[in-house]
Amino acid sequence: MAIKDKNLEEVNITSRLLNLIFDMSKEKKLRLLKFIDEWESKGSRRHNRKPLLIPIDYTTKHVAFKDLIKNISAGGVFIETRMPFNVGQDITMMFRLPKSRKLIQATGEIVRSDSHGIGVKFKRHSMKKGKKAAGIQNKPLEDHITLFELKKGENDELSMAS
Repeated sequence: MAIKDKNLEEVNITSRLLNLIFDMSKEKKLRLLKFIDEWESKGSRRHNRKPLLIPIDYTTKHVAFKDLIKNISAGGVFIETRMPFNVGQDITMMFRLPKSRKLIQATGEIVRSDSHGIGVKFKRHSMKKGKKAAGIQNKPLEDHITLFELKKGENDELSMAS
């Protein structure tokens, strides 16, 4: 198909869509807009992930586990595990960021589970407060995670930004 034909086809599709939208009631337009917004947001991430391997201790329903974080972002982590978990389960995590002595304690919700591991979304303001355990910081978790920068030429290892 020539470029001119592709452009004409695209114009015809767009024109048809616009005519359908113009003829819709306001209610249907709002439903369509909501559908498109949800569709566009699927598969896209709010936060960039950084690959790394760091040990993590975590618990769900009073059962403790030790595994590795495979990647991290300001929004969550992917934990490599072979244990089966249910989506929607709450999880409490403790880990140290690379090149840091500070122990991060956070809560989250399992949003994905497969044979490779679990995707966990951090709960907002999930830093442990109240009990001031040694080394636990009372800053929002996002403040810690956004300090990461991926340095080029260092085997894609994470290091803390200065």
